[in-house]
Amino acid sequence: MNSENQINPEPFTDSEATCISLELLASQFMDEHRRWMNPSIDEYADVYPDHAEEIKESFPVLIAMEQWKGNREFSSLQVKLPAPKSIKQLGDCRIIREIARSKTSILYEAVQGSSNRHVAVKLLPWKSEMTPRWRERFERESRLVSRLRHENIVSFYRIGEDQGYLYAVMQRINGIGLNRVITQLATMNESEPLIIARPFGNDQTQEIEW
Repeated sequence: MNSENQINPEPFTDSEATCISLELLASQFMDEHRRWMNPSIDEYADVYPDHAEEIKESFPVLIAMEQWKGNREFSSLQVKLPAPKSIKQLGDCRIIREIARSKTSILYEAVQGSSNRHVAVKLLPWKSEMTPRWRERFERESRLVSRLRHENIVSFYRIGEDQGYLYAVMQRINGIGLNRVITQLATMNESEPLIIARPFGNDQTQEIEW
């Protein structure tokens, strides 16, 4: 090819190079943020001191915009949640009742397999193809929990998919939620004993005093 016909791009100016570098950092940061890797703004600023000021000013704005988009996504997804009694079976787990709902999951009590083992089933409450990002998070959290082995940590059995829903099967423990303990502690006097009714056996309740 004739060298006279070649197009030689002009070099970037310092300001253009700075903008491109900062854009790449912002893109990387937000990718980690969307994958729930909890990137640190301060660490980014320390690693890239030439852009520290811009990072500290612009990255919080990017996070706020992402949160706003996430809230809008949640609003649209809330109308697509399964009805409380619509799911009867997930894999080899027969659903007994719904225990609780959070912003991103539904927790069921269930009986698993022919052994009739009582378990807890955590459900990602939207069809997997609707929310690939939430599916990735659910799978990552399940993999992390499955590696933990401790007497004070709920045992994780397995993850599965049924009817288009992703779910995790875990140990079922009778007891009280920490949120209930915290709520009572926040409203009681220091001299007042902590008394909470909790499930005990199948049909009884037991009062515990701390």
